[in-house]
Amino acid sequence: MTVTRGEVLDPSAFFLRTPHSYTARAQGKVEAWRISDAKLTTLVTEEPAIGLSLGLTLGRGIAQ
Repeated sequence: MTVTRGEVLDPSAFFLRTPHSYTARAQGKVEAWRISDAKLTTLVTEEPAIGLSLGLTLGRGIAQ
C-alpha cells in the first residue's frame, strides 16, 4: 500500500473508532499527526468546517 500526502493509512478505523496500530516505512520526509478523541471532538465542535473537510478526506479513502 502506498500512502501519499493528505491520505490516511486506514480511514475506516477512524470512523469505526476501533483500536488500531500500524507499521509504516517512509521513503522520504514524513510529518505525522496524532490527536486524541477529546481534542478532535473539541476542534470539530468549535470549527465545523474542519470536521466537514476531515470527513470528506477520510471518506474519499474509503470510497476508493
